[in-house]
Amino acid sequence: MEECRIDSLNLRFGFPWVYKHQGGCEHLVVFSNARFVNCDDELVESAYPKIVRIRPTGTKFCMICGVYTADWITIEHERIPHNPCYFCHTCFMSYNYIDGRKIGNFDAYSYPRNTAAVAGKIDI
Repeated sequence: MEECRIDSLNLRFGFPWVYKHQGGCEHLVVFSNARFVNCDDELVESAYPKIVRIRPTGTKFCMICGVYTADWITIEHERIPHNPCYFCHTCFMSYNYIDGRKIGNFDAYSYPRNTAAVAGKIDI
């Protein structure tokens, strides 16, 4: 891994990557943008990489894309092996509906606004 450089990767912006080191320690990394150096940038190598944002603890992310925060929670979903399963709005609609019709059996609740509705049914 020490020999791997960012410029050797075929980056996809907004796509979650897994940085793995020390045998099994994994970190989710998302490249959000890239640009050329300008006159306002620090030019010392030790100033990089710049960490723009660190995910806050306790935040639930979409279990499909892993990029966006959860807007929906499903339970007893016959097509998902996880109970509960957290979805961003885009993944929720594209995975669970075709032409506005629900696919499969599951209970869905807006998240985190309706956590009281699933209280006692699952640990959230």
